Amino acid sequence: MSRRFRRWPPLRMLVLPLLALLVTWRVVQDRRGSLSTTPRKVDRLLPDKSLVSGPCRVLQVLSGDRFEIEQQIASAESPAGSERLQETLTLLGVSAATSPPWQAAALEFSRDFLSGGEMRLDLDRRRIDRQGRFIGYVYVGDRLLNAELVRAGLAQVRTYPGDNMTMERQLYRAQDAAKLAQRGIWSEPKNP
Repeated sequence: MSRRFRRWPPLRMLVLPLLALLVTWRVVQDRRGSLSTTPRKVDRLLPDKSLVSGPCRVLQVLSGDRFEIEQQIASAESPAGSERLQETLTLLGVSAATSPPWQAAALEFSRDFLSGGEMRLDLDRRRIDRQGRFIGYVYVGDRLLNAELVRAGLAQVRTYPGDNMTMERQLYRAQDAAKLAQRGIWSEPKNP
């Protein structure tokens, strides 16, 4: 009769404690806030008075995906009961083209899109990015600028964990349509 000698413990005896250790580490880190989608230093950058979802006015288009906006917000401190807040807003979920011909086209596209009237800001759970800038979705009527810019081939989708999944799907559908039609940045030949 032969005996089997094992030098190593069964694999499950190693994997289970390791898995338990990883889960415990994750829970501890999440409670401390080091794994949150918005870093702690950014939380301190959020001012007491900040943008809210609702109507606002574009003061200046800075680039294809950045704007100076003004919004009327309610304020108990103001005698009129509201005050005007001016902030820079970056489109959430997209990154406008940065190569010279497409950068100018993205800027012009956004100017034309926003010249049509009052815009509406829709904020997600994540309201500011890692640089401390306000981020959101911009509508004119029922058209979403974020998706239209991507559909025109003048921006790429850039999403992060925690962003609105419905909006993500809409943006990726717009990007797929731009790729299929070879619009804008998708019309450039790929470098080998």
